[in-house]
Amino acid sequence: MPTVPPSEQAEAALRARADRLELLHRISLALGAERDRDRLLEIILEEAQRLCRADGGTLYLRTPKGELGFAILRNASLGQHLGGTS
Repeated sequence: MPTVPPSEQAEAALRARADRLELLHRISLALGAERDRDRLLEIILEEAQRLCRADGGTLYLRTPKGELGFAILRNASLGQHLGGTS
């Protein structure tokens, strides 16, 4: 198995960090600009899935009674999208 030179490893690590920062930047922009709560939750979940390289994700929000309530679910491989705007 060929080894990757340290300089290429460092460059790949920097690219990965830059990609994560770009995702966090997009989320922060959406937090300030998006007025539709359901669309905002969808953006946050989509970007979090990209950040974590996750196939699926679910968001729960605290209800007025202090319990957790389902808000949105997305699963790419199963094609499931519940909640949000899609």
